[in-house]
Amino acid sequence: MTKIKPVILIGGKSRRLGKDKVHLRIKGNSILCRTFVILKNSFGVEPLLVGREVAFPSLHSVPDKIKNAGPLGGLYTAFCYSNTETIFLTACDMPFIKMDLVVYMRDTLKAETDIYIPRFKNGMVEPLFAFYSRRLFKTVQKLLQEKKYPLRSLLPLSNVQYIEEKEIEKIDPEFLSFFNINTKNDLDRVTLYTNEKRKDYSV
Repeated sequence: MTKIKPVILIGGKSRRLGKDKVHLRIKGNSILCRTFVILKNSFGVEPLLVGREVAFPSLHSVPDKIKNAGPLGGLYTAFCYSNTETIFLTACDMPFIKMDLVVYMRDTLKAETDIYIPRFKNGMVEPLFAFYSRRLFKTVQKLLQEKKYPLRSLLPLSNVQYIEEKEIEKIDPEFLSFFNINTKNDLDRVTLYTNEKRKDYSV
């Protein structure tokens, strides 16, 4: 099986939310730590936190190699700090990532794929729940030099494999894995959802 390093981006400035996303908690449990455990269990190795150094016991974090380059810069930093063939990239503000979906994508990743990414019926994709091959390293460098920072800029330059909405729906019917917290309203929705479902917030 292809060696894969899971990476969690933690570099966002959280301006709209007004608080540091790294420290967000749901029902007293850390979103970041929940994601960390899910990815460690999915890939058998500890995730790397990319964006800045944070004081979390036992969590390995590194600063961005290139400042203010967004998630593309985070991917570049992940390649620099990892020697695996593939990176699984996600973010620290996605509270409902489902391990079954991560594992399904891991198991269906093709050897020739440069990017394996979710795609929905409306044509939208989710680049922060995706696999990226090390073959893209020089392409990432070039885009950074050209200041083309969106991760989507990689798609037309890559051999892309898609997991389509109908496949995702079988595993994650509510598509909760892709919900992210950008505003206080988003955080309130997460709290309301967990309260309504009356579920523990855990892996």
